[in-house]
Amino acid sequence: MICPFLQFGGDIRSFGMERLMETALNTLPRLLASSGEGSWSATVSFLLVASASDDGGIRHQASETVAELCVRALAMGNSLQAEDVDALHTRLLSPVLSLAISAHSDVQVQQLETLYQILQTHGLEFRTVWPMVLDVFTQVADQDLKHSRPVAQDAATTRLAFQSLQFICTDLLSYLSVGILHQVIRTLGRFSVQPADVNIALTAVGLMCTPCAIFFLFM
Repeated sequence: MICPFLQFGGDIRSFGMERLMETALNTLPRLLASSGEGSWSATVSFLLVASASDDGGIRHQASETVAELCVRALAMGNSLQAEDVDALHTRLLSPVLSLAISAHSDVQVQQLETLYQILQTHGLEFRTVWPMVLDVFTQVADQDLKHSRPVAQDAATTRLAFQSLQFICTDLLSYLSVGILHQVIRTLGRFSVQPADVNIALTAVGLMCTPCAIFFLFM
């Protein structure tokens, strides 16, 4: 069955998405509480489907709504009396990370920009989400070998993903565990061989020195 939000013309479709976003934002504490987990999952699932739409307008609106919901929910921080904080971070980041490897470059760009914003604001709070985050960066670095997209599109998403990875390497490394440092080094290695942007490849090689040095301090 096709969701009614996706069946109608531009004006109705925009109105429907705006109403969904408004309702979700106004009820975020309830959606994120344990009792509202099903409602959060249903809302996010619909938005993820809509973000894969062939219609660029609805795709953009859905992707934008995902980004806004996750950013606003993370900003609520300790005021959300939901589950433990690590599980909450996983729940909130998962939609953004899922769309950050979308086959649609416009969605990818939007979510990678959102992820960079989230890391700048909340990166010090994260503990268990790093393997998921770094795996997304690895997939972005490898994507030009898998997608038949224009080189400029892959270069744009590669730059955005590397921007976040570079931020992690310059500001957050000392807060990461040895296992995550190892994954950071492997992820930098993927960026050092990606063909989309040679400047990123060279910068990635230089950045490997810092996590390697910290890694050996733990030895």
